[in-house]
Amino acid sequence: MHCERRVARGASIWQVSEGMRCPICKKPTDMSKKNRFRPFCTERCHLVDLGTWASGDYRVAGGKVDDKEHPDDRRKSKILH
Repeated sequence: MHCERRVARGASIWQVSEGMRCPICKKPTDMSKKNRFRPFCTERCHLVDLGTWASGDYRVAGGKVDDKEHPDDRRKSKILH
């Protein structure tokens, strides 16, 4: 079975892909430039996600990092001195 999809000239993959869903509420979302909150479906979902980041509920996997010094900082100081 052959299925052909016609895509408007200049359309991005985000605009034509099917099944894009809001990461918060999982409702279908418009990924075109018309939706200023993309990838979220509404401003509410956008703000819920922002609040989750701000509260520290999202975390990147890995060990604890000492905030006082980063390995890149040592390299930069050697270059500058």
